[in-house]
Amino acid sequence: MRLVLVEWLDSRRGEGWTRLEDLPADLQAVRCKSAGWIIAEDDSSVTLAGHLGDNPEQCCGDITIPSRAILSIRLLSLCRKQRTKGRFNTASRKNRETVRRTDSALGD
Repeated sequence: MRLVLVEWLDSRRGEGWTRLEDLPADLQAVRCKSAGWIIAEDDSSVTLAGHLGDNPEQCCGDITIPSRAILSIRLLSLCRKQRTKGRFNTASRKNRETVRRTDSALGD
């Protein structure tokens, strides 16, 4: 499965019954971004899941986006992680310092 960021257009909802002359002049579709694992795709749509589980294989937070609404799909890379004091943190110095400050605040 691929982890991706999808940019897409969604419809917007009005505020109920409105006189045509009272509608804003700049009505547009809503530009959205969704990140997740591609769990299904075909010519008409792409389905993402935000959460994956195993044993049995399962997902949660799925959304199906019509292909016609998709502006772009970018492949996201997974960061390499290191295990520190029972927690995962990325290998960057900034993140290690953040983890240390968090551990100190938690009394670890």
